This record gives sequence, structure tokens and C-alpha cells, in this order.
Amino acid sequence: PTPGEAGEGLMELEDGPDTPLGEGPATPMCEEAATRVTSLAQVKVEVKEEKEMTTEQYYQLQAQVQQHIQQVTVQRLAASTNTKMRTLAEDCDTMLISIATHACLYPYSVMNQVNLDPSREAIQRWSLQNLPATKEKVKNCQDNVRKRSFKYAFTKELVTFMVNEEIFLYPELLTMTFMRTTPGKVIW
Repeated sequence: PTPGEAGEGLMELEDGPDTPLGEGPATPMCEEAATRVTSLAQVKVEVKEEKEMTTEQYYQLQAQVQQHIQQVTVQRLAASTNTKMRTLAEDCDTMLISIATHACLYPYSVMNQVNLDPSREAIQRWSLQNLPATKEKVKNCQDNVRKRSFKYAFTKELVTFMVNEEIFLYPELLTMTFMRTTPGKVIW
């Protein structure tokens, strides 16, 4: 169906009093999201049989989204200054922007979590410090070059930064070990 038509099984969102836009506070993140959605009339949502979530299921999903935001934030901070992890940094940015866009369009959705905006702000603050986030762990330099695999540990500065941030709601998920990069992927 074209943007003006509603096909079978599709529901077109309209700009009206029931629209989730405008129900929450406007933030810079929402302004960024607004530039990504050209017209609300073009947004289509597939409607499937909806089932009610229990309160327990909702809280579990909420915790999972918060954990996901935290893990993406840690990866983004670690990849911030390492050119070999540029693709990882871009992927993390894409994920956070996607979550932020959804949170702005639907302010009362489970995607709008308390650690989303502060996590994005922490990434910006860390980037402005221009400090190295990781250091290469070298046991045998020739072996690393031959395997094209590099191990990285977090720098003391990054660990100190992360410890002082109040965005990490699940400290048991913080990894302080190392990452390994090979062409095209990063392994924790």
C-alpha cells in the first residue's frame, strides 16, 4: 500500500488527540528523532493479535531494555577512541538512536527508560575528554599480527569514568575484562 492507503492488517497512525506524540516532555533527543520521521502519516504499524502483558512481564521487559541500553553504552564507550572498533561504535550509535526515536514517538512505551538519555549524555561527555578507552593487551605481538586478532583492556580512565557515572543500573553486568577484535567483529 502507498503511504495514503491502509492495507489489510495495517493500521495507519494519524496525527490526532490519541497520537502518542506530544504526550511526554520534549527533549533534544526527541528533536533528533523528529528529523528522522518525515511524516507521521507515512508510519505504518502491522497490527497482530494483541495480548495483555502481566505486570511481572512488563517489569521483566523494562529491566531487559535497561540492561540492553547499559550494554550498548559500555560497548560504545569502549569503542569511542579505537579506530579498529569504528564499526562497533557506529552500530552502538544506531541502536541507541533507534531506541531514542521509538521512545520519543511513544513516550510511555517500555523503550523510554531512565538510563537512555543519561547514557547518551555520558557517551558525549566521554568523547569530549578525548582519553583512550582501551589499551592493547600484548602477550606476543607477532602472534597477534599473524592471527589478526587483538585483545583490548579498558583503560584506568574509562573504568574511573564508568564507576563515577550513575547510569549503570546493573553493575553486575559491567565487564572489566577484555575485548578481542578480528576483522569485522568484536568479541567480549
